[in-house]
Amino acid sequence: MRPIANARHRGEQVIRRLPQSIVSAIDESSILRVRAGARPEHRFIGIWAVVVDGRVFARSWKQKAGGWYQTFVHDPLGAIQKGKPPGSDSGRSCSRDTNP
Repeated sequence: MRPIANARHRGEQVIRRLPQSIVSAIDESSILRVRAGARPEHRFIGIWAVVVDGRVFARSWKQKAGGWYQTFVHDPLGAIQKGKPPGSDSGRSCSRDTNP
């Protein structure tokens, strides 16, 4: 887990910026996988994120307690995963004519 390197200060508030390479990767992907919080029992989930003027935006639909957004509010550490998770292509297609 790397801290975000390029942080700027605005009064008391620290504004953190993701590296441009990560912002570009998020912009190129359709689904972003995030794991909110530093605790190992948190799992990666898929969310939809958009990039506007170099800033990443994502919305939590339910904002329930224990959800990814609320977890990030209380524990800002986490991880981002790009691409398909291991084993995501393990499905098998079959035709109507296939007998079991």
